[in-house]
Amino acid sequence: MAAMKGTLSLRKKQFEEFFNNKEGSPTKFSITTLTEEDQKLFGVHSPDLWLSRISLDAHLEKHPEIGLNDYLKIPEIVRNADIWGGHKERRFLLITFGDVAYRAAIKATQDHSEAWFLSLVVSPKQKPPKGAVLLRKGTGGSGWRP
Repeated sequence: MAAMKGTLSLRKKQFEEFFNNKEGSPTKFSITTLTEEDQKLFGVHSPDLWLSRISLDAHLEKHPEIGLNDYLKIPEIVRNADIWGGHKERRFLLITFGDVAYRAAIKATQDHSEAWFLSLVVSPKQKPPKGAVLLRKGTGGSGWRP
């Protein structure tokens, strides 16, 4: 199977299989559907936010403390986080507070056709990178202001 799409909450079992790299799991997974507003914000044409097997494996190796339950929160993080951009071309940083303070990264492809989820970390460091501009104030954002 090459890809899996749909609402993550409705596909929890399939995502668990993808997360655990079960035999036959897809090489990429649509972890949430972007709103039209978020598609415009990220500058992409597709409503799917993709997570690749390669990115997930590399991230899990580097950040073993981030588990399945954290990844299942990605749709909520995308909906509620402050979104920062401008620090790198086609890259976006999402910062949120809640029960857990997350930092997540998303990139748009060079042709702006798709958005890809790059990383998710728990971080008390909620200051955006130098040169970043607040693009959207979320409901569960960092509260950080320049």
